[in-house]
Amino acid sequence: MPQNFPSELELFESQLKHFVPPHSFDAHAHLYQHDPAITGFPEAAENEQGDSGWREYCHNLELWMGDRRPSAGLFFAIPKRNLKRP
Repeated sequence: MPQNFPSELELFESQLKHFVPPHSFDAHAHLYQHDPAITGFPEAAENEQGDSGWREYCHNLELWMGDRRPSAGLFFAIPKRNLKRP
């Protein structure tokens, strides 16, 4: 589980929360399934299988945004040169 520093939570509460509308739209985010060819992502963003999907996205943003986390978004796969998919 990701750990947020108190200063990050305080920053959101004091400087950003009033600016972020409820049910906002995330214009650019990445979701992915575990693949050994894709490395370097924070384990805290993944579930037990190494995937980072909608459920993990919502959970991780709710940790510091609470009810202000985006309720929809434009999600992309992870770009990886030469990644071969079946």
